[in-house]
Amino acid sequence: MKLLREKPDSDYSFDLTALIDITFLLLAFFVMGSQFAQAQREPLDLPRQSGEQSAADSPREIVIDLLQDGTLRLENAPIAREALMAILRHEIDADKDGRGRELDVTIRVEQTARSGLLSELARDAARVG
Repeated sequence: MKLLREKPDSDYSFDLTALIDITFLLLAFFVMGSQFAQAQREPLDLPRQSGEQSAADSPREIVIDLLQDGTLRLENAPIAREALMAILRHEIDADKDGRGRELDVTIRVEQTARSGLLSELARDAARVG
């Protein structure tokens, strides 16, 4: 009576042929796909013609910088809060003549500035209109 089983002499192995075929197909697909992407990114020589932009189409823009210490800057020059509000009021009143140009106000805040400074500035600008 045998208590130990004998292992068969067969060798277990994987057939990697299908895996290699799929790998080469994927490689070919991605190489061809990148070639098509390159073809779509080539710059075109488009005609250059200067166009005319009317004043009514271009929005008016004001960029305000708010620094950490609460200092306001308009076009890289320090400005008092009252003077800034007067400029905003003047720009809003200038639009009442029907030109139809929007006033875009952008407030850039220094990263280390307190959020309360921005709230105060936004509240004052909202009062102006």
